[in-house]
Amino acid sequence: MQKLRVLYDTNIIIKREDPNILSDSFIELNRIINDLNYKILVHPLSIEDINRDKDEIRRNISLSKLGTYSEIKRYPTYNDDIEFKAIVGNEVKANDRVDNSLIYAVYKNAADILITEDKGILTKAESLNIKEKILNISEAILHFSNLLPPQDTSILPCFQILKGWNINLEDSIFDTLKNEYSDFEEWWRNTVCRTERDIFVYKDKQNGQDKIKAILIIKEEDQEVLDSEPQKILNDVLKICLFKVDESTRGMKLGERLLKMAFEQALIKKKQKLYLTHFSDKKGDKLVSLIETFGFYLLTKKKNNEDVFYKEINPQQEIIITTREQAKNNNQKYFPSFYDGEQVSKFIIPIQPQFFKRLFPDYKVEEQNSFSQLSLDLDLNNQNQYSSEGFSIQKAYLCNTPIRLMQEGDIILFYRTEDYKAILTLGTIEGIYYNINDPDKIYKLIKRRTVYSEDEIKQMCQRRNPPVVILFKHNCNLKKEVTWQYLAQNHIVNGIIQTVRHLENQKSYKDIIKEGQIDESLIINKTQIC
Repeated sequence: MQKLRVLYDTNIIIKREDPNILSDSFIELNRIINDLNYKILVHPLSIEDINRDKDEIRRNISLSKLGTYSEIKRYPTYNDDIEFKAIVGNEVKANDRVDNSLIYAVYKNAADILITEDKGILTKAESLNIKEKILNISEAILHFSNLLPPQDTSILPCFQILKGWNINLEDSIFDTLKNEYSDFEEWWRNTVCRTERDIFVYKDKQNGQDKIKAILIIKEEDQEVLDSEPQKILNDVLKICLFKVDESTRGMKLGERLLKMAFEQALIKKKQKLYLTHFSDKKGDKLVSLIETFGFYLLTKKKNNEDVFYKEINPQQEIIITTREQAKNNNQKYFPSFYDGEQVSKFIIPIQPQFFKRLFPDYKVEEQNSFSQLSLDLDLNNQNQYSSEGFSIQKAYLCNTPIRLMQEGDIILFYRTEDYKAILTLGTIEGIYYNINDPDKIYKLIKRRTVYSEDEIKQMCQRRNPPVVILFKHNCNLKKEVTWQYLAQNHIVNGIIQTVRHLENQKSYKDIIKEGQIDESLIINKTQIC
């Protein structure tokens, strides 16, 4: 792969309140980028901006830090780029010209990645459709960590189940909630604490203190009367009372992790419907974008102007699916449910244990009535070896199979080789790409969901068969392993499973689903299991 050029916004290097100190996260980012041997750049206009600092001591400290990095030579200017200027808007503040120039350097490929903590820059990146090229420090650490060769440590959320009285409401994650809901603290004391609700929490160290970075509270409702116009009544529904991810963890997949737990709890509690309320931001609301990806839609608006988002895990009436596109759309709308009828094909995909562990780190065969495979009861001694993408719903898998039959909407059954020698988990294909031998192109396809290192991608591109890139959603784990012995005895496979197998016989698929004890409520237009 080509050597990446990483552009730093000077604000991540220089802390105005204490220019002598570099943050621990920035030091970690530097270490990772140096290990990858990437080139770190600063923009000449950033240096000019520092030179205007009237505090001589602070200015000299700042310039000494910047002196360790290379400048972009002959950087592009946007003065004549009318389209770019229309998107980023007028230069209102003094440093807007510097910010826009940093963005433009990435926009015109003078640098590959810009790292910044400036929310304005991050917002403009979304408007320009280059948000994957402009990252905050947390995103960048995750992004580059995944390109390192596999190692024993990585960044991974560790959740706890707490009660209301275990949690400090002065934590900064609650600040916006207090502003949006005047009775938030009263609700917490009188409802969350008194009813002893389970609270799913991810904490991380910040300035030596445990800070909440993600939090989820759910509640079963037999009947919920919405204060909307016209009034709506929701029956037998799971309410997501609190769903919050700290902005500093952007890119860590914590939002998907919370959704995964909410869906899992809905299945455990036998609820087919979920809803949440949210004061939506018209300018690129990240929560709305996330939940819509997994089938939530705007149902109504409450009288206090709060939006109500609703989804079903399984359709309440029969749906006739006659095309592959309909199957794919319903897989998204009713996720984690999936369509398994005649319009889609089924494949067994062999996967080596080391890749299985990284893609599905929380796989665990449990008793049927226990918390389930997606539970928070993880192996805490081993969890740090996995990347956060392993805990996401949207994943990517690469293989060098010669098979070219897989299409969007198809069902893939992952068979773990060597140790388990069994089918353990199921997904549905969102995107499939064949005959790409360029590592950079592959990385662009999978970068938001990859668990593969740069070297692994490069090695796969050097094999006889070009890599097959499979983008998929992880729908569920099988409750029971479907072993090779079972597959062989029932004439589903012959010989060792070393490459992708197309299940041409629908009965073979039905036998696997039955043996694996897949929850029937997850199947759209249920395949008859008899």
